[in-house]
Amino acid sequence: MEPDTYHTTLRRFAVLGFCIDNAYQGYVFQHDVQRPRSVNYAPHPHSLYVAFAVQLVLQAWWLFKLYSPGTRQGFEGDGEEGALANGGKCEHGSDLIPTGHIDLRGADHEPLRWDFLPMFVLGSSCHIGWSFCWSYEEYTLCRLFLCISAVAQLYSMFAILNGSKNRGFPQRNIMTHLVVKCRTTFVILLLWKTWGALDPMPPPNVAQQLNNLSFFLILAMCSGPDPTMGFLLVLVLFSLGIGPFQAPGWHQTFVWMGWVVLCVVMIDWLVAAWAKDSDGDSDSDLSLRSSNENLPSLASKSLIGSY
Repeated sequence: MEPDTYHTTLRRFAVLGFCIDNAYQGYVFQHDVQRPRSVNYAPHPHSLYVAFAVQLVLQAWWLFKLYSPGTRQGFEGDGEEGALANGGKCEHGSDLIPTGHIDLRGADHEPLRWDFLPMFVLGSSCHIGWSFCWSYEEYTLCRLFLCISAVAQLYSMFAILNGSKNRGFPQRNIMTHLVVKCRTTFVILLLWKTWGALDPMPPPNVAQQLNNLSFFLILAMCSGPDPTMGFLLVLVLFSLGIGPFQAPGWHQTFVWMGWVVLCVVMIDWLVAAWAKDSDGDSDSDLSLRSSNENLPSLASKSLIGSY
């Protein structure tokens, strides 16, 4: 298949999946409000609507940018360097462009959107399957679809976008990063919503609480000093903590886990910012010291030249 045909087909499937997915999810959420189910715990309904609206707007804007005339489908590169024609590369710090090459630096700030697009289509298909199974209370299939979607989103975050190598907020593919992280946290929210709708469970014991905390901490910390994923997971935990519940143990578990994850994410973010500032200060001190060391030699040379 030709590249242009492949990209066009992917875009059409992405838009179609996006429309069906969000329309079906909106119907399911509205039906849950009209006929609430007996659950062990569930996210707060208002927070679920807010999360749904936010990820809907982000995905719509991201898909709209796929049809932007400035999108360069032939551009390949990660967040640190741009690609040149004929396979050449030029780092952003360099201003030297080889003769006969076209400078594509900054031409497309979302070069990895095309690599993420197949995972986007897969995730939308899984969400459609979840909505269908949720309507018929097939919770086992619901968990299966959500687990597949979660794996696809995590693969996109760490394999395609190299999220674990971030040294802070991403400088490129920003919108794609945001879409992936919002979709990931929304899938986790739906996954815990599905688990809460299963047969009545007793309050969690210490081992279950620690397992849940470990999962959220690992997911929040593995994306590096970028706190976006961590903050979104904190919102998920607080949404579960203030939502409807039957056993108070789950409510208390989600609340204290949210505070723990928030503290860890904030500490990691502040330490990374402090380390970055320290590195910047040390570099400036080193350059100032080297310039001061060169002053005597320059002065002596100028003095000799005057004689």
